[in-house]
Amino acid sequence: MDYLSYRSTVVVLILLLLAGCAEIPVQKQNPIALPQKLVVLPVVTMMGELRMQGYRIHSNLKAKLEELGCDCNTIGKDQYQSFRRQALEQSGSIYDPAVGEFMPLKEDRYVESMISQLVTSGDYDGVVFVELVLRRAVFDDGRLIWDDTVQPLVVIGGELKNHRLLQQTRGLSINLHILDREGDLLYKQIAGISVPFELDLTVKPPHFRLRQLPFNNSQLNAALEMLMAGLTFANATQ
Repeated sequence: MDYLSYRSTVVVLILLLLAGCAEIPVQKQNPIALPQKLVVLPVVTMMGELRMQGYRIHSNLKAKLEELGCDCNTIGKDQYQSFRRQALEQSGSIYDPAVGEFMPLKEDRYVESMISQLVTSGDYDGVVFVELVLRRAVFDDGRLIWDDTVQPLVVIGGELKNHRLLQQTRGLSINLHILDREGDLLYKQIAGISVPFELDLTVKPPHFRLRQLPFNNSQLNAALEMLMAGLTFANATQ
């Protein structure tokens, strides 16, 4: 099992988890104290071109969590695949050619088994899932607005006149979920990070293309600050 396949199985787990978490209303609350010991899974994205950026986000997020007193750990692909095989045995599985992986028949049983194995592998208090996602943005006076983020749209080769092109505009965001050792949603937040595309008007038809550097360190740090605004020191008294 190569590393890309490993990441694809993490995507499957996250999608199953988020499907369950979507039913849980998250209301504004006082800042919560982080679990002391966390396992941080690889950042996932459905866009292959952005996969390498996940490493930057993962290392910086891990450092931020450690600044708040967390003992952050990662898990190797071999161990993760072992957990996945056991979870599939418990849930039952069927091969999905569209995904290229075996998928669980009983999703709740699969998620429960995966979380249990992840937290007990190192006696962790919680699991951190991070997803890099494209989100619909609103264009306003040369700027794109999404997820409490406002950034300019880079246009190459002239002035934008065909505003129908802007129906395709997307902003890049980081989606953070922290679950406790029972698999219950403890914290979730999403933050805009950048406009990863530039609009090229020098070609016909005009099209969006991925920028060479989708986001810089300043944008990454700002997004991480937004993500962690509702968190306090691990084991802190509220």
